[in-house]
Amino acid sequence: MLSIVFDRSLKDPNEEIDVSFTHAYEVTLKPHHGMLIRPIFSVFSFFFPSIFKLWIYLEKKSLYQNIVGIESNSLS
Repeated sequence: MLSIVFDRSLKDPNEEIDVSFTHAYEVTLKPHHGMLIRPIFSVFSFFFPSIFKLWIYLEKKSLYQNIVGIESNSLS
């Protein structure tokens, strides 16, 4: 499922992450879920971050890991 999300994000960087996840869910898991699970996914899809917020988060996390990695390597 995540591979579908990442493929769609690479093909169209402006597509919101919730649209990518919804499409991936419909293709992979929706046929296997009953009437009780499908609405739960719809509710959770409202909590997906926007693609812009996700990239900012990943960029900050990467920057933080690089700083921490540099500091821990310099202590060795």
